Amino acid sequence: MKFIVATILFIAVLDGAKYVETRNVPIDTFVEYGDTLSIYKLVKKVARADFNYKMLNNFSASVISESKIEGVSDVFEPVEGDFTYYQFIAEGVGEFFTLPDEEEEAFQNFRDILILKTDSLATIVDGFQYTLEWGEYPFEYDLFRISDTCLMLRNKLTIEELKLKSLHDGRNFDEKGIIELCSGK
Repeated sequence: MKFIVATILFIAVLDGAKYVETRNVPIDTFVEYGDTLSIYKLVKKVARADFNYKMLNNFSASVISESKIEGVSDVFEPVEGDFTYYQFIAEGVGEFFTLPDEEEEAFQNFRDILILKTDSLATIVDGFQYTLEWGEYPFEYDLFRISDTCLMLRNKLTIEELKLKSLHDGRNFDEKGIIELCSGK
C-alpha cells in the first residue's frame, strides 16, 4: 500500500524568536474515506487567563445550573490566570437521537468547542473538548480532556495529536480534526 505524503512547514514566532519545523505527514492523517474533518477555528484568545476549573471539575452540576444549552458555553469561558487561553469552535451537521414517534429531523447543526491553555512558550498545558449541543446526562460523557501536554500549539495541529480522553469513562476521542489558528490558510 502506498501513502501520499505532504511536507508541511510550520513557522511560529514566539517572544521574538522564530521556530521552524517541517514534517512529512501522510495525507490520510487528515482525511480518511467516510470520515469528516472538523476544522476548529480560533474564536477567542486571552492573555493572562486560565480555565474555570471550579465549573469544569463539577461539570454536570455546572451544566444543570446553566439550565439551557446556550449557557453551557459559559463553563468554557476563561478566568484570570497566568496562561494564554484559546477557544476554538468546529461546526458541523450530525445525527441526534429521536424517538420513532417524533417528527423532528434526525440531523442538526452541532458546535464542538475546544479550549486550550499554553505557557509563555506556546506549549499546551491543558485542554478540553465538548459538543455544546450535547443534551444527555451524564454531561461528562461528551467532555474530553487532553492527555498529551508536551505539544506546541501550532496551526494545523491535528486533534488526534492531543490524545483526548473522556472524563466519563476514559475512552479515546475518535473524531478527526485540525486546529486553525489563523483564518485562511
